[in-house]
Amino acid sequence: MTVVGVDACNKGWIVVALGDHRPTAHFIPTINELVDVVPDVTTIAIDIPIGLPEAARRAADRLAYDLVGPRRSSVFFVPVRDALETDDFEDANRISHDRSPSGVSRQAHSLRKKILEVDGWLKSAPCQVREVHPEVSFFEMMHGPLKYSKKSWAGMNLRRVALQREGIDLDKILDLAGEKAGVDDLLDAAAAAWSARRIDMGIQGSLPNPPERGASGGLQAIWF
Repeated sequence: MTVVGVDACNKGWIVVALGDHRPTAHFIPTINELVDVVPDVTTIAIDIPIGLPEAARRAADRLAYDLVGPRRSSVFFVPVRDALETDDFEDANRISHDRSPSGVSRQAHSLRKKILEVDGWLKSAPCQVREVHPEVSFFEMMHGPLKYSKKSWAGMNLRRVALQREGIDLDKILDLAGEKAGVDDLLDAAAAAWSARRIDMGIQGSLPNPPERGASGGLQAIWF
């Protein structure tokens, strides 16, 4: 069994793989290259929206926002598909206001290429792929919201120790990703891998539970 967690970074994606041996980390420029670095993967958990709404807001985003407490600024509401498919932020904002209760955040629009990259890749993915949110994963791991931001020293150390207790020792990751990943990228990918392991074992939870069925028939949920 090999499961992976994936997080977006500036120039591509950071992958943390958990299997029979020590955790490994990899940098890949595009999501299509995941199977080149982890060919035997059984479950992928990725910190990127899966299931783009046609209108309104997803229940998954609303529930995650409420759950993580002081870390709620890390949760954004996924824009409608048409808003993500335009390069121009002002156009995206207008479309979002027309189709949903609010506009598009700068954070969400800046991730549009990554979101659409994954959206196009899903049909050819080698195994089940589930959307996760690292702060939701850490909430479940720590049995409550985290007090400190992942970008602070205290927050980084809190998350590193929590992962270590779960058998994910980031100090043992010596691969190329250790140089190319930011500290928060690696923490988030490792938390996603933790959730991927739970999903693979069938002990996962989801927001909402049961997941919503989107307009295209796919599931819309954040898993942990």
